[in-house]
Amino acid sequence: MKKCVRCGCEYDKNDVNLLFADVNRVPVDMCEECLESAYDDGEEELFYDTCEECGKDFDVISEKSIYDSNVPWEDGVGFEGWGRVLCAACALEERQKLIDDPEEFNTN
Repeated sequence: MKKCVRCGCEYDKNDVNLLFADVNRVPVDMCEECLESAYDDGEEELFYDTCEECGKDFDVISEKSIYDSNVPWEDGVGFEGWGRVLCAACALEERQKLIDDPEEFNTN
């Protein structure tokens, strides 16, 4: 059992399931509830993943911020809405494809 550095509770790391980052790359021991709270608060340097398109390793919060700053309105296609893990640059490229030809676009 691990002990969460935030709340002090004991937890099994194998039970932690994150949809927005690779749980094995979180650099500190944190339970799922505290990780979700940190993600919602936009804490950088906790969540890392690898882009499935270009292979870039990235800080999820930093890339989400870059993506969000280039998309000035909410239209239902957020940073996490591509059906796969993408860095900001690749997500923005996919977004441009959607804008250019929405009938040809496929997120799968």
